[in-house]
Amino acid sequence: SSGINAEYGGRIMKKSTTFIAKFETRVFELYQHLIIYSKPTSKSKSKTKSRGEICVMAIKVCECVLDSAFNRQFVFQVGYIDKATMYYLYIQADSEEMRSRWINNIRKLCAAYKTQSMNTQKP
Repeated sequence: SSGINAEYGGRIMKKSTTFIAKFETRVFELYQHLIIYSKPTSKSKSKTKSRGEICVMAIKVCECVLDSAFNRQFVFQVGYIDKATMYYLYIQADSEEMRSRWINNIRKLCAAYKTQSMNTQKP
């Protein structure tokens, strides 16, 4: 056990993948090896089927984004590799505290994964 909370979640804004700088509400869940995000239903706060997932081992960067980048506050980015291509997920939290918690939790999981992977590679 890594000693950290393996699950963390909440509603958060995700930048659309189109060229338009549009943010959409998504339900994000952080698990021990995976970030899953999905579109919430209009009838309840529960989520619909998974819209995307990022494996923790693919994450290369998780950091704050300047407010001026999207003219929005509390944005952070998660940079990850998928099929040899680097992608960035831009996420807007509701507050500075929420952004810090997300970044810290993602970084802790990435560090725990790297430590676990190094330990399993030892002879």
